[in-house]
Formats: sequence, structure tokens, C-alpha cells
Amino acid sequence: MAETKQVFVYYEGDDDKAFLQSLHAAKFLPDWWVLSKRDKQDHPGKDGLVRQLLPFVRPVNGAGGSAVVLVDLDDLTYEGRAAWFRKQVEQELHTNAPGVTLEDGPVANERVQSFRLVGAGKSGRVVLVPVGLPNDVELQKTYKINQFAIDDWLLRLILDKNVYSAVSEFKTVPHEVACRKLLEVAELFRKNGLEVNKGKTYIRILRALAAIAPSTATIVERLVKKAAETLGAPAFRQALQPLMDDLDAVAHLLE
Repeated sequence: MAETKQVFVYYEGDDDKAFLQSLHAAKFLPDWWVLSKRDKQDHPGKDGLVRQLLPFVRPVNGAGGSAVVLVDLDDLTYEGRAAWFRKQVEQELHTNAPGVTLEDGPVANERVQSFRLVGAGKSGRVVLVPVGLPNDVELQKTYKINQFAIDDWLLRLILDKNVYSAVSEFKTVPHEVACRKLLEVAELFRKNGLEVNKGKTYIRILRALAAIAPSTATIVERLVKKAAETLGAPAFRQALQPLMDDLDAVAHLLE
């Protein structure tokens, strides 16, 4: 049997890393996927993320490898995020690898787009997974979220009473109280001219309510780990849809 080539996974920040590490530890990601070490100092932001991953996937002056990159949707559509990614890659190639061209690869589904970087008779592959829940009615209507990111799933897990109760760091604030206070504090912020339109903000509010000392990334890791244990594999996968379907589609593309 041929040896499976490693696939490197790129992401935006520490919370994303903690989320993915927990998925990997719970065997919801392929064993041969390796989380990259995010260099936010030299490559900050989404643009920096593209600059960091390109040396691994470009076939000229690079490794010609295969990569998965998860990028928050923010306020874009899936098509808009794919167009942004294509433009960023083309700009970087024009500057640092003019002999490499970018081609569209297979489309895994309506959300996930793959690309091939071709040059000097070699190629590399990268699959873009835009993350967030733009079609979740409750998150938009009740929680006023319009900047979509991986934190959307974390908020959904927090709203599940069984998952919430399994996280010891939350024990000082009962679930019913937490859900009520999240909305009350968010509304108070808005009355004072402060935006509350991201799942990450609600997680920070909860950290303050529960007087949690560990970093947000540590809480994210604990939350996802406890959710997988508490819900069981089928319900956990369902709670993280459509992300789990997208990651399965990526794995199929890169096999």
C-alpha cells in the first residue's frame, strides 16, 4: 500500500487551532493531516495566512505539497471568500513565483473550492474551506451575528445544555442563567454603541460571567473535547454541520 502523503492544515488564529486540535484528537480528522504552526508575527491576518501557506504548496521555490486552509467567512458569501482567496494567491504568485499559475481544481460542494498551483512540470494543491454559519437563522435573529467564523459552532455548543454542563469551567454559572445573561449583556453593549455581531464576543462575555482564568483557546479545546464525549460521534458530527461534511469532502479530494 502506498504511503499517504501528509496534508498540512492552515488556519487563522489560536482559537481555530484549539478547535482543530480537539477534532484531530477525537479522530474526526484524518491521521495524515498535520496542523501547521501559525506564524502570526511575520504573517498576520488573512493576507499573512496566504503568504505563509504558499511556500508549502507552490511547485517552484516551494514544496509542491497539499494543504487545507480554513478561513472565516466574515461578511462574505462562499463565492466571495473563494474569489478573495484566488485573488490573494494570484497576487503573491505574481510577486514571488511568476512561473507558477493558479488553476481551479474540483469543486467538493457549493462551499469548498480546490486549486492547483502548476509550474515547471510539477504541481501543488490547496483546498479552501470557508468557515461560519451564514444560514443559521437563530444565530442571526436572536444573537444578531453577521460576521461568520468558526466561533459560530462554539456558540452552538455552548447553547446545548448537556455540553455546557460537561465543562467544569462553566459550573459557577447555570446554563439558563448563562443563556439569559449572554443576551442581556449583548443588548447592553449595543445600547452603548458597541457591536456584538460575532460568536467570539459571546464566548468572551461568558468567560467574564464565569470568571474563567484560562485563555479562550484553552476553553475552546475543552468545549470541543467535552462536546465530542457528551454527544457521541453521530450527534457531535451533526452539531458541527456543515463543517464536518466539508472536511470529509476535502479529505476525499486529497486522498
